[in-house]
Amino acid sequence: MTGIPPFAEDDWKIIRSGNLDYHVSCRTTRCDLPNVDPQTGIKDRVEPYKSLKRSRGFVDKGAGAHPVLGMQMVPLLKDATGSEEIRVGEEMKVVKTGEHFYVKLFQD
Repeated sequence: MTGIPPFAEDDWKIIRSGNLDYHVSCRTTRCDLPNVDPQTGIKDRVEPYKSLKRSRGFVDKGAGAHPVLGMQMVPLLKDATGSEEIRVGEEMKVVKTGEHFYVKLFQD
């Protein structure tokens, strides 16, 4: 999609591509794994997690201070055959918007 504002996907609930709909189920909370340099394996103590937390923390009440970036989506298949497909270059259309609330899966 082009021409949309930053983080517009925060409010998407259902999107469509061709003949396939997706339920945009929740925001993705980020951990500090991106702090590890993939070339060296050395972990930075604070970045980029600190910057993500500053710009994307407290975006979702359920996630609290944990930064959120990206959305998790589930295809909504019309039948058991799964004959729907997504193609490169296909336009995406926002069908429904609404609020999200992150639910933590595991307790600390």
